[in-house]
Amino acid sequence: MGNTNSNTPPDQHQRQLNYSFNHLRQHHTTPPPPTYRPRQPLSRPAYRRITPSPRPLRPHTTTRTNNRGITRLQPPPERPHSPLPPLPLPPSPQDIPRPVTPWTPNTRAIQFAKAPPYQPSIRRHIFGPSFGPPTTNPFHKPTDQMVRQTRQQQRLRQRARRRESVTTRRQRIASLFKLPDSKSKRRPKIPGVKLGTYNMQDGRNTRLLQLARNLEQQNVDILIATEAKIPNDIHTRHACGFDIFCTYTTTKNQGGLALFYRTDPAPANWHLESLRRHGPNVLSAILVSADQVTPIIGAYLPPSHLDDLPYLTEAFERFPTQQPLLLGDLNADLSNLRAPRTAEVFKALAPYSLEDHLLHFKQRKKHSDYTTWYQYRSTTDKTYRSRCDYILGPDRRLFQWITIKNPRYFTSDHHMLLSWYRTCPAKSHKAYLNGRRKFPLTLPKIGPLTHADTLYERVLAACPQPELQTKKRPQWLAPDTLKSMDTRCALRRNPKHDKTKARQLTREINRLIKRDRKRRTEEAGQRIQSHLEGPTKNLQASYGELKRWYRHLGDRPPKPSRQDLQQIASDFTALYKAEEPTPPGEPIPIHVQPAAIDDSIPTADEIKEATMKLRNHRAAGHSKLTADTFKKWIRLAYPEEYHRSQKDPPPPADTTNWDLLVELTQHIFRTGEIPTKLTWQLLAVLPKPDGGTRGIGLIEHAWKICEKIIQLRKYGVGKRCIRLLRAWWTHQQIVPRQNGFHGPAFRPTRGVTQGGIPSPDFFNILVDAIIREWLQTIVDDTGRVVKEGFGRAIADRLTSFYADDGLLASTDAAWLQGALDVLVDLFRRCGLRTNVNKTKTMICYPGARHVEISPYAYKRRMTGEGLTVREKKRRRTTCPECNKSLSEGALRRHLQSQHHIETLPAAPLPQHPEPQQYTMKWPKANRKCPCPVMDCPGILSSYAGLRIHFMRKHPQDTICIRDEGSQPLPRCRLCGMHVTYQALNTTHPSSHLCIEGQQRKLRRQNLEAVRKSREVVFTALNQPIETVTSFRYLGRILSANNNDWPAVHKNIIKARQKWAHISRPLL
Repeated sequence: MGNTNSNTPPDQHQRQLNYSFNHLRQHHTTPPPPTYRPRQPLSRPAYRRITPSPRPLRPHTTTRTNNRGITRLQPPPERPHSPLPPLPLPPSPQDIPRPVTPWTPNTRAIQFAKAPPYQPSIRRHIFGPSFGPPTTNPFHKPTDQMVRQTRQQQRLRQRARRRESVTTRRQRIASLFKLPDSKSKRRPKIPGVKLGTYNMQDGRNTRLLQLARNLEQQNVDILIATEAKIPNDIHTRHACGFDIFCTYTTTKNQGGLALFYRTDPAPANWHLESLRRHGPNVLSAILVSADQVTPIIGAYLPPSHLDDLPYLTEAFERFPTQQPLLLGDLNADLSNLRAPRTAEVFKALAPYSLEDHLLHFKQRKKHSDYTTWYQYRSTTDKTYRSRCDYILGPDRRLFQWITIKNPRYFTSDHHMLLSWYRTCPAKSHKAYLNGRRKFPLTLPKIGPLTHADTLYERVLAACPQPELQTKKRPQWLAPDTLKSMDTRCALRRNPKHDKTKARQLTREINRLIKRDRKRRTEEAGQRIQSHLEGPTKNLQASYGELKRWYRHLGDRPPKPSRQDLQQIASDFTALYKAEEPTPPGEPIPIHVQPAAIDDSIPTADEIKEATMKLRNHRAAGHSKLTADTFKKWIRLAYPEEYHRSQKDPPPPADTTNWDLLVELTQHIFRTGEIPTKLTWQLLAVLPKPDGGTRGIGLIEHAWKICEKIIQLRKYGVGKRCIRLLRAWWTHQQIVPRQNGFHGPAFRPTRGVTQGGIPSPDFFNILVDAIIREWLQTIVDDTGRVVKEGFGRAIADRLTSFYADDGLLASTDAAWLQGALDVLVDLFRRCGLRTNVNKTKTMICYPGARHVEISPYAYKRRMTGEGLTVREKKRRRTTCPECNKSLSEGALRRHLQSQHHIETLPAAPLPQHPEPQQYTMKWPKANRKCPCPVMDCPGILSSYAGLRIHFMRKHPQDTICIRDEGSQPLPRCRLCGMHVTYQALNTTHPSSHLCIEGQQRKLRRQNLEAVRKSREVVFTALNQPIETVTSFRYLGRILSANNNDWPAVHKNIIKARQKWAHISRPLL
């Protein structure tokens, strides 16, 4: 290679064609052709400023690195030349053999494009034969004359290249890459995905829609938008062909992420899998392109704190064997570690071997400082800049370019970072998608099909294929609204713009958005009304249009990774795996007399009735055959019953398809032979609000007809039906599916079919047998066996069951624990295990809770010290649920209305272990006497007042006043107050004071019982059960103080939300 600057590292010249004539003058030999090797990973610490790799340089140029790490081109220093003999013309590039080393990453073997790998001959063929090293005759000594001749020949070739027509140049390029003749001047694009990160400042008030529109115009595929500030799950989820996945911030004006990824049209060479939230400011996903798997982590670290670093660590630990990309706004300049915040961020990210890839690519002049945040301050007339946004990853070679952009139709105080990430070609990714979408079960290929399989295949052949539904919706914002938004964006691009005009445009845009929303609701109302008008009223279409306005649209289940589906299959396999009953015992007896059972083969009318009772528009199984198709066949077979027009005669009957379905159903009941495809069940996996997943069983609707027939007979299951159900449960196979991707199939060996019609009935039969045996086992206080219930003991004991939810209540803690143990053992004998995590204990409070005022209030009343009630209510506090700042007086109402939590009193303190006796003598000098109890602020003015004070404040203690005698006065057995002998037997028992004391004593005893009951810990399966103050049972909130306000308020809020949505298109 030629001479290079000593300041430039040698690894930056792997792709340079820098041949120096001084090297020829020294060695007098022809240099060997350049060998191109793949760029090796840089062995530098993470997040250091690294000199970017320069582009291939022409001859007679050297490189020089400045202090900022940016490589610049400079001419070589002049040196004296000696005369050299003339050089022959260089040979043609096709005649020079050059080794070719295709570029492949270290960790993956990826075919990046259909074009051949980069070769020196390609660039020389495109830019002309003069590109590359000059060649000399090894037998001649190079002289200055040879140099001058070579330079003259290069100038002539450059002139010829300029005179070359554009058409000839395009044809040469097209022939080189084996592409058809095209008028495009661009080189063929390497397969990849355009991803980036951007701080959008705010995603509320249609700004998510505006950013999606801008991304569509920029052809961006994936974007991590930081500071979206989305507080809840009500936001835009699909716009301009992008799906939007958001995290929900806990603060009002800071934080939150929004992941934009293109889904319509679906990308040909990539897709995202396994989207997951890690706290309010961190999310993760997996970018998949055929066999290339790249985890992506989006993060936003607020400048005020670093509380989200544990969530970021959790996201990295999700991929222990992979190296993810980190995109987002870290609010830290990682090139300067002197700041404590930056050092802490660096320390958290250093173990993951990440590298700042933006510094490897040269930017335009206006972004040459590599800053991504700017702020113009009119007070100093300066623009302050910093580096906040990053694209960090382990391998720079997977990026073709990274650039800093300023969006045209969106404004923010940050620049957008965009990159082109290389992926596999579309052909390889298509094969990957076909493998993930393929159903894992097939019919046996050896041997003929059974008669049931043949009939079912004929039924499937008669069904039409479902139509594909597009998810892309038209733009609801009017063109003039979008034009005003673009005008405001163009105005704000200038830091010194007219702010008055910008505010006017903002008010105009808000008015136009309000107008467009009103117009959209009016159009929806007109569509609903059009479906209800006319001779043929389409109620289903009208309801479907209205459902878009009141039904909450949650997150769609993302495409799962292979590991996710494998984990789901493993969890459900363990759930449906048969276990030996523990403890073993005799079969549970049946305490119900059997009844007559209809076990005959169903008739056509019975099959018709069962089919018409199936619900419409329900998800189908693997064959995509729904009940709507069967009902359509019934209407074709019986046109007289379902023909609505009174003018036109009914069409002729067509019973071909209906007879085929009847024959299949009767064959199943007659022989017990079930088609193989009917035993295949899909388990649709849906996301839960807490981040987990839940499964919904999808059964073939042809089998649902058989189950509906069994359910309609109501009086039991005969031998024929038992044989049919046993065959179904024996051959049943479940396949988990999420967003079109199928997991491995497994066979359940216990439990009822999820999604089956008679499954709740079968479970209720089992629970009924267990409850009746449990009632036979429990004995009441008199020793009489309870057969038909608790009888009069219902006042102290209560049981209630609905499906698998049960409620046990009693005033006796010992009896309740024993009854629970017996019930748990009975369920375990049937293979049903009690979920201890979902089982809760609640201690109910008595109606009257307040006995006396608090010690603080009593001290305030007696001494006047401390804050008043009004001052205490004005003190600021924070909500324990949402951390909202509010006054103490509003906290209770806030918990009731916003969080549906009833504030309960604190647990009463235990009384003194031993009653104390106080003896005192009334002072003669002062008519008022303080209470003898330590730390009691009471001051009394008479003997009776002191005894009343002890009855109210110190009921367990005894007071003896020497002026009344040497011994304490007797206590009233009703209220506990010390009274004189004369009043004890005459006026005191009927006085208001004694009645008040009795009520206080009763409430005090109740609170003491509550205190003792709080100390009781119930167990199930030798595990403690959690004690709660409120519990949701069958959709209703039960509170410990028997207050219905949480349940009422919850229902009112739900009704207001639904009717507020419905009222928009209807009014």
